[in-house]
Amino acid sequence: ALLLAGPASSHSSTLGNSWFRVEEDGTVRVLIELEERDVLELFNVDPQSPEEEPRLDGALAALPHWLKLTADGARCPVAYDRWDRRGVRTIRIHAAARCAAGAEQLRIDWGLSSLTTLDVRSLGTVTAPGDLRHTTLFSRQTPRAEVSVRRPSATETLRRFSWLGVE
Repeated sequence: ALLLAGPASSHSSTLGNSWFRVEEDGTVRVLIELEERDVLELFNVDPQSPEEEPRLDGALAALPHWLKLTADGARCPVAYDRWDRRGVRTIRIHAAARCAAGAEQLRIDWGLSSLTTLDVRSLGTVTAPGDLRHTTLFSRQTPRAEVSVRRPSATETLRRFSWLGVE
């Protein structure tokens, strides 16, 4: 019977989505999608219960404690806005961060996995002005990403590739 047993499965890791849209004025619009079962495990709040919605709103308002954004080394205050549902089992968290206009580098520190033993992974997409896109995977192993939010000049690109060649 032991030889016929299949692999055990537990809810130890999940994959959600997150979007970061950098606007010309430096505002970063944030949208994070989590499965309801992750919300239950992370915040000990049942998203299916209407009576728990105020507690859920309070728990999600803690977003600035585990999501940090920095532009060119300066902290961008993150402000939780609201949450809503997408479909039956997905919670969407809306937020915004205020960064300096014209920043060149954006650093995102994803601390959601540090709240639990769950490895809450998120496929993150950063969209900068001019439709410049970067995709990254946030997880316990890769809790941060640093991306360029402006198109590099041809000279800068040549310099970077030359330096990589030297290395």
